[in-house]
Amino acid sequence: MQMAHDIVAAASTSINSKATSLRNFSRFGALLVGVVGGIITVSNQVGAREAAYRAKIAEKEAEIAELKSANQTLEMEKAGKTEKLSSGDPVQDWIDSL
Repeated sequence: MQMAHDIVAAASTSINSKATSLRNFSRFGALLVGVVGGIITVSNQVGAREAAYRAKIAEKEAEIAELKSANQTLEMEKAGKTEKLSSGDPVQDWIDSL
């Protein structure tokens, strides 16, 4: 009877050991999936924030260019000049002067 009890106890220990290993493996897998999911979510949020900041910078740069152009126009009017400032392209400046 003792021998049968020892066999059952050994089998039970083996099953419990396998169940514990499987449980630990599933816990580790769930943790890994959660960490990877969190990293992907944060990465997407950072990308969206970065895109919004880049759009805002582009708007501000366009605004700055517009204000610089208006400032040049006002300076020309203040100086009494009626000629247009250089566009940066000599051919276009020559065509405009005709």
